[in-house]
Amino acid sequence: VSEKLKRYKPQIVVCDPILSSTSGSRLSGKNAAEYLKELILPLCTLITPNLPEAYALSGERDIGKAAEKLLKGGAENVLIKGGHSEDIEISADILFDGKTQKRFEAKRIASQNTHGTGCTLSSAITSFLANGCPLEAAVANAKDYITNAIEKSFYVGAGHSPVNHFYEYYSMKGIETNEKL
Repeated sequence: VSEKLKRYKPQIVVCDPILSSTSGSRLSGKNAAEYLKELILPLCTLITPNLPEAYALSGERDIGKAAEKLLKGGAENVLIKGGHSEDIEISADILFDGKTQKRFEAKRIASQNTHGTGCTLSSAITSFLANGCPLEAAVANAKDYITNAIEKSFYVGAGHSPVNHFYEYYSMKGIETNEKL
């Protein structure tokens, strides 16, 4: 991946590290964090780790120090996602650019339909950036999108169901969400 990024030099590179699943299962090999730090981070416009990933990648247990270390590793910007925080009322993501930090808050939604939240958020940010949004606006729009996708999700099977990527379409069609299918 890093070789292709160096070859094609895309203007925007957003990386969601995805080191573990929502349930805590490891999704990559032992050396994945080291490869990310060495090969991918220096090529990123934005990296979007959740709290455990930020701590694992930086070796720091303080959010500010973790972000600082990730920025020193080469990423231009770091958005540390707060979905794993202990705050039961607010989910706050914090964007660091090396000079300032900006909080993006949303009410925490009591739902088990959170499968894919990190991937969805980073993909939404990428989409907004690709359409010309400045970084802060892209993050704010994506935060709003993922909050709605969780709030208007529905249950599929057992365990953590996915967020509802198509909540706007379903609401246009009058289909109820946040119910068991």
